[in-house]
Amino acid sequence: MCLQHCLCTNSTVGANPTCTTFRIPDPNGSPFRRYDPKSLTSADEQFLHTHTEFVSVPRKGPAFNHGSCWALCLPLPRPAENITLRRVEYTISYATMHDMDSAVVQTEVVIKPWPGRTSYYFVDRESGQGRLPYMDFDGGALCFSATLAVKPGGVGETRGRYVDHRVLEPDIHIDAGTDATIYVVFSVEENPTAGTQRELIVRALAIWQKEEVENHVCEAAKAAAEKEADEKEKERLRLEEERQERLDAKAWRDGETAARIARENPELQAGIEREQSSHAEES
Repeated sequence: MCLQHCLCTNSTVGANPTCTTFRIPDPNGSPFRRYDPKSLTSADEQFLHTHTEFVSVPRKGPAFNHGSCWALCLPLPRPAENITLRRVEYTISYATMHDMDSAVVQTEVVIKPWPGRTSYYFVDRESGQGRLPYMDFDGGALCFSATLAVKPGGVGETRGRYVDHRVLEPDIHIDAGTDATIYVVFSVEENPTAGTQRELIVRALAIWQKEEVENHVCEAAKAAAEKEADEKEKERLRLEEERQERLDAKAWRDGETAARIARENPELQAGIEREQSSHAEES
């Protein structure tokens, strides 16, 4: 799966974004299984939508009381039934004023296979969790998107803004018995001052494929396999019937040939009959 990602870290209007194309690895070994949507048709597209957002008005002081290295974890609601995550779309806008230098930011979309919180929360990453770039090594967690960038600093009243928008199509099936939680995680490592003002907006949307769609696809695949097996069996029987017809035709021709030879050569036929009778007596 390839993704095209456009990232703009410059607050100047008309600035050229940088585009990067990369591949997402299959989540082999995880508690989630891949689901191939190629067998779907447009008539089968039945979706559920969930969304979440975090909006913070400009405020002063250390970032949300978590110092200079912090992360916002924003959970995306998901349906309870067996479901396939087909699409994730998010937009992030983070702006600062009156800070000392540029900042490093990191955005991840992570699925964790255990019950999670239903509302957003902040994590202080200054104590024991390392500086950016940060990797989440929690057991069983699947990160299918990660972006690392540098946000320009906001000098004085000038805003240094970071904007990121991405559309992902992971196509990951999540069973109903899996207590999986999807998070959009936005991490920041910055150099604030007492007068630093911050404004953070994070919005995310998830599109889920309903269970009956997958059931329909599975049933259609099963019916197609049964039809293919039935056609192969019919073809096998047809070929067997043709082979038997050829054998019967050959036997008939051989019989006709033997009868004709007997009529044309009665002495030869009498000798053949005597030889057959002799073999029968010996046996």
